[in-house]
Amino acid sequence: MKRFESDPPKPSKVLESDPPKPLESDPPKNI
Repeated sequence: MKRFESDPPKPSKVLESDPPKPLESDPPKNI
């Protein structure tokens, strides 16, 4: 519980806010 409330909270938001856009905005154009 301490690890999730100290690190995951921040990285989790950045992972869900970055991959979704670049992955869906890049592949379509490259393909």
